[in-house]
Amino acid sequence: VGGGSGGGESERPALESRRPAAAGPREWAAGGNYKVLLHEDIARAIQDSDRAAALERETGATLHLLPGAAARPEPELRVLLVRGDTGRGLREAFEAVLAEEGARPEVRIRLLLPRWMAAIIIGRGGANMKELQRATGCAMRIDEDTERKQQVCQITGSTAEIMDALARVHRSKLERKEARGGDEEAGEEAEGPADAVGAGGG
Repeated sequence: VGGGSGGGESERPALESRRPAAAGPREWAAGGNYKVLLHEDIARAIQDSDRAAALERETGATLHLLPGAAARPEPELRVLLVRGDTGRGLREAFEAVLAEEGARPEVRIRLLLPRWMAAIIIGRGGANMKELQRATGCAMRIDEDTERKQQVCQITGSTAEIMDALARVHRSKLERKEARGGDEEAGEEAEGPADAVGAGGG
């Protein structure tokens, strides 16, 4: 989706180095919301599934299909808003999205992120993203969505590896939010080095 950005794509780590640590309670300490890019038929299936209904009843988390196409080059893509008021709800909402991919050994998720969040993931010279890939075993790339002035973060790996990466990304988002007094969007266009993503997660 879109052209390449400063994040680029890294090779998938060698099998012997892929030892993802289990996501600990700090990573899912609070809820939040994310935009996930999906093909329309898959997004509708997730939104209308029994699992989504049960998820909302049990945790309050929601999976909501936003109106309109997600990207001009790929008009079949839509944005699914994944929202959880609690860390548990958000985690289980992501699990519901990934479950639609089935039990395949390798799956993919694409997040539509504000630039400040993409900058945190990438880090200085791509250092944060390299460490995130090393720690989780995922392959990652970040592309520009010029139409929305946002960036697309693509994460590929097993379901467990992707959930580990999402947990670390979410932990960094919560830390940024806390550092800025609860304002996630403050300094969205700021340049400069970003803090490490999910350092020491577990």
